[in-house]
Amino acid sequence: MDVNTQYKSAMLEFDMGQSLVGRYVGLEPSRVSRALTEEIPFDVSESKSIEETIAAIRLVQSEIPLPINWAMIGKVKPLVDQRRKELREQADPVVRSCFLIRITYTGFFLRVQSGQVLTTPSEMNAAAFENFDLANEVVRQLKRLGTEARTESFGAFRRRSTMSHSLIEVGLEPVAIGEADHGTN
Repeated sequence: MDVNTQYKSAMLEFDMGQSLVGRYVGLEPSRVSRALTEEIPFDVSESKSIEETIAAIRLVQSEIPLPINWAMIGKVKPLVDQRRKELREQADPVVRSCFLIRITYTGFFLRVQSGQVLTTPSEMNAAAFENFDLANEVVRQLKRLGTEARTESFGAFRRRSTMSHSLIEVGLEPVAIGEADHGTN
């Protein structure tokens, strides 16, 4: 279901006007009007915010078995905002520790692009791995490319969506089992 249909359905489901739904989302009434008439469609971040807010409103409504006066935005919006935050945390939790690849004293591995190893001085921008074995495989492949590297553990407090979950994400190719043993003899 497209975001405009979801928005209009929420208006009916919760008996709210378009500007009131917009206030819960954090959008100005004129912006909502222009988007719903498709003059200027909602962008990706607005669409995501609308979907998250509608899900949070549904959650608040399901927790309270009585009708809610949604017009009391000053009292109800904090509940909706709290549920939005909880839903976001469930969908994309913060990972407390991860593994980074150190290339130099001040440089961390970012990715491989066109055969070049790219680095960054910031551990918050570097490629981060939840899986120690995957991080070590990256180190092995970097050494094969002629780049010295080592795995280090960090308390990163990063969202899971910012982590690297495969070799392909960082510009490397999975190595066939027979190839992995070459160069060790």
